[in-house]
Amino acid sequence: MDTKIGITNAEWVLLRVLLNQSPLGSREIIAKLPASNQWSTATIKTFLSRLVAKKVIGYRTVKNAFLYYPLVTEMDYVRKETKSLFARIYGDTVVHETEHFQFSGGESHAFIVRLADALEANYPRITDDLNYRHPQKHMVYVHASFKVMQSALGYEDGPGWMTAGWFWEILHVAPEETFKKSPFEKAILHVFTQLLMHFVNPYAPFWLIEGMAVYEAQWLDPETIKKAMAIEKDQLDPYSVFRVPTDYQVFRQQRGYELAITVIQFIVERYGQEKFQSYLRAPERLRSLFGCSETAFWTSWLAYVRQTYLNEEETVR
Repeated sequence: MDTKIGITNAEWVLLRVLLNQSPLGSREIIAKLPASNQWSTATIKTFLSRLVAKKVIGYRTVKNAFLYYPLVTEMDYVRKETKSLFARIYGDTVVHETEHFQFSGGESHAFIVRLADALEANYPRITDDLNYRHPQKHMVYVHASFKVMQSALGYEDGPGWMTAGWFWEILHVAPEETFKKSPFEKAILHVFTQLLMHFVNPYAPFWLIEGMAVYEAQWLDPETIKKAMAIEKDQLDPYSVFRVPTDYQVFRQQRGYELAITVIQFIVERYGQEKFQSYLRAPERLRSLFGCSETAFWTSWLAYVRQTYLNEEETVR
């Protein structure tokens, strides 16, 4: 899973010139290099040829002269190099591999095999629901301790229920003994769905990402949702899902997962899987996708919740 562009420090100097201004010929590039640079013209042309071969820059011919321009943005380059660094840190030694996943770390091979079985068993269902399959194998790293796993995710004192997560497109999992109150199968499916949502629509709203995660991990049974809606009953309105804060802990405490999953259920049941997949990619197109105003949509969702989970005889329009 090589995500690295792989350019040298010298090649980066030339790329930086072209990122600042392009297109440029080789003479113009040389003129813009730092005064301390001592490369010959032949050396610089060699570097440019390498960058073309690596598909980092392109060129066009104008009056027998080559004008070079970048094919990547600086952000693209930084992201790919950073992903490569994390891949080397967490995926240097693959201890188990399946059709769609590579596993590293972990002190219990049996636990890794069970993680792999859970992921592969649910892979067709989840990827079909999202209509997305990643072209490369997903990396999974099982940490030696709960504390180290949370540190890898950027949490020095995270909540006890956060036993898995993803960062730089790598799935991170705490050791087996951490999963005392919640099944590891649901935790890994939850974060796997979050990762796929990142690929499907990195700009999707927080509630939609988390709603999909609990929907695909199958955390919530109808009775649990019903109890949550009963608590929310007196304050339910068409804007309820938007009012829940986007902090994981608060979102959980204020029944954001239960609210979000009902929206997903409503869309799938009312409009079908294909329309729902389109909505995941462009929720701002709600009006054209569902043929109604946002007000009408959310009013219908509210009626669905009241009818399905609160046993209120309200017509879903």
